[in-house]
Amino acid sequence: MALRYPVTTNFATLVSLSASLLLVGMGVIFLALANSPGWRRARVFVVIAFSAAAYAAVNVMFSQPKLDEGTARIIGLANYLLAAIHVSAWIASACSTPEHPFRDLSRRLRWIVGITLGLGVLALVPGVATTAVMGKVEVPWLGVVYRQAVVTPFGDALSIWLIGVLAIPFARFIRGARRHEPGAGVRVVAFAIFYVCAIVEVLVTNGVIEFLYTADLGFLAIVASLVVDTVRRVTSDAQALELLSRDLASQVDARTLERNEAVTALQHAERLAALGRLAGGIGHEINNPLTYVRANLELLGEMVGEVVGATGAAEAVALIDESLGGVDRIARVIRDLRAYARPGTEPRELVSVHEVLRSAMQLANHEQHLTVATAFATDDERGMVSVDAGRLSQVFFHLLVNAGHAVREASRAEPRIVARTRLDDGWVIVEIEDNGVGVSEEMLGRLGEPYFTTRAEHGGVGLGLFVSRGVLASFGGVLELESTPSVGTIARVRLPVTRAPTQTRSPSLPAREPAPAVPTLPSVRTGRRRALIVDDEPAVARVIARLMRDFDVTIASDGLEALRLIEHDQGWDVVLCDVMMPRMTGVELYERLRQSAPMQLERFVFVTGGATIPEVASFLDQENVRHLVKPFDRVALQTVLRWIA
Repeated sequence: MALRYPVTTNFATLVSLSASLLLVGMGVIFLALANSPGWRRARVFVVIAFSAAAYAAVNVMFSQPKLDEGTARIIGLANYLLAAIHVSAWIASACSTPEHPFRDLSRRLRWIVGITLGLGVLALVPGVATTAVMGKVEVPWLGVVYRQAVVTPFGDALSIWLIGVLAIPFARFIRGARRHEPGAGVRVVAFAIFYVCAIVEVLVTNGVIEFLYTADLGFLAIVASLVVDTVRRVTSDAQALELLSRDLASQVDARTLERNEAVTALQHAERLAALGRLAGGIGHEINNPLTYVRANLELLGEMVGEVVGATGAAEAVALIDESLGGVDRIARVIRDLRAYARPGTEPRELVSVHEVLRSAMQLANHEQHLTVATAFATDDERGMVSVDAGRLSQVFFHLLVNAGHAVREASRAEPRIVARTRLDDGWVIVEIEDNGVGVSEEMLGRLGEPYFTTRAEHGGVGLGLFVSRGVLASFGGVLELESTPSVGTIARVRLPVTRAPTQTRSPSLPAREPAPAVPTLPSVRTGRRRALIVDDEPAVARVIARLMRDFDVTIASDGLEALRLIEHDQGWDVVLCDVMMPRMTGVELYERLRQSAPMQLERFVFVTGGATIPEVASFLDQENVRHLVKPFDRVALQTVLRWIA
């Protein structure tokens, strides 16, 4: 409804109009915040600010001396509803959670809010809260005149009810101040001002005293406290966001560094993998000539005594034995290369942990002049393990060298390195303890990662512990580390005990128990056993034939030729087949014979210089596949032949 007279400006108008405009601005601010994450409570603040702004706008109308009576009565009814909404919003703000300001109110408070809003709506009915009689409230010393309808007893009671209900959030703010909640003190002071102003306004409205309508000033005080609290929260959120941003930037830098380190490690790993493949390939190529060199030397040693005299024979045999030693040394290097290319394929033997540890201690003492005290709690017989002694010795040697470095860096007056052993529930435990510099818990967690080292400035590359863990894992063992900065470190090796000698799989021995008797094959037997040698290296095939003097030997140069021979005649007592050959590999020949001559597979033994292709290696690891690794001697070959033929 529009005013028929221009607005008259006086002190009361200026106060109420200023309050209304400021409250609208604050409401807009809260409205903008209400849709931001973490600011659901601002929705209640919007209701508080806009209801207060509307109430102040009504007071602007009351301060107009020329306001007609009809308009005054209508807008006077709205003030009770606006006050009820404002008070209910304060209860929701002070007594519930920010996420659900109305839903999380207690049952009693929901009843109070419902009654308050209901009374506010009831006050809209003409004649309930105000009469049809118009009255005036004059403040002569300020030249202010308010025109409003005379209040009924219901209106007086409603005003008292609203003042009483306001005490609920006021008490909540006082408790918060006592608990030193952030911003509670400011809210208490502002609400106290608002409470006093509301009481004064009720007294003025009911004609008890003649004074300005002060509720507008109270609204400004309390809503201003909300703004102050909001600014505090925004500042706090900004600071938290800044800290989070810095932390995120720090984490990004750290992850970037870790990524770069991982990329570097991956490049190193790829080079190592390539080196492993190269090592396997070299081993395969060397093992072929090494096979016939070794076998020929053996045969030559047997023949030389029949050719030369006794003195010359002894010297010739010594030279041959020395050559065989060189061949065995080359074979050992090739086997180590193959084990590097395919970890876990190294042959094992039953050894005493003490013997291996003593050997490593002697090597470490020779290398770095280490003095190691010993405390062996198990005897040699009870501390037996099934391992590759050379590789286990390398693990102990590395741990002893690490202990030596740590002790020297600590510059102890009494440096100490102790090697202990004990048995614990089926495990042999070896502890190497030092009183060196130690490492922090954070760094201890990273020890064993590839290319992580605490001695980069001394030439460490971070592979020793990584390789050691892998070696121990291949034996079923584990490596544990305990360390305290400035106190020392304990490296603990756990290996499963082998109670009695057990036969372990070796690349140069049969892979399973002797096969049951083979049924009569469809062929005509002669007095001598028959063997088929399949190899594309003629010298290797010839030397194997020489070692098999008790057999009638036939040589096939590749898989296709062998397939034709076996399909034509399935009476071979043994088939010695190379793995990698042109035209048809040994694996392909084996698979073809599954269909055409399955009975002959029981007589198959593969001869390999070291499988470098994963699929071939997996095939050879099957339990029903026997194989010999080049170079082999006559003893290994005869052992296989006794199992097969």
